[in-house]
Amino acid sequence: MPSATPEQLDRKVVPALVAMVLAVFVIANDITALAVALPDIERDFDAGVDTVQWVINAYALIFGVLIVTGGRLADLFGRRRVFLIGSTIFAVFSLIAGIAPNVVWLIVARAFMGVGGAMMWPAPSQRSRSRTGSPRLPRTRWRRSCARASAAACNGRSVWSRYLLSWECWSP
Repeated sequence: MPSATPEQLDRKVVPALVAMVLAVFVIANDITALAVALPDIERDFDAGVDTVQWVINAYALIFGVLIVTGGRLADLFGRRRVFLIGSTIFAVFSLIAGIAPNVVWLIVARAFMGVGGAMMWPAPSQRSRSRTGSPRLPRTRWRRSCARASAAACNGRSVWSRYLLSWECWSP
């Protein structure tokens, strides 16, 4: 009869799993989170709706177009390396987007965030499709963790966005 004790995770695996689940959360959240902020962005940057819509479209379009390229880069150079480079690109351009002096800077920063997101995505998605999986973490458990992170990001997007916007740090 199998043991009823919970599975123990290897200490080296936990930080990687947390980083990848966080990446799933950030990528899923970032596609739609700014929809709540569009009226504030439009007002603060004195831009039209057609221009402000590109704040979301720039990220989603570049992410969608480059996701296969990100997977190929991960195949060529390793998932970890591409994930770390993508995370760095994403973080740097998130900072630039946060301090953008005008809507053009914001749109360009969001486009580069899409590049980083496309480079980050192969690590968690390929991990969920791994044939062998980790002996310490079954594939079904990994998929549930990623699904929960994605659901939390998508379902809580307006809550997260309104909370962040309440800091009044959006003004240029």
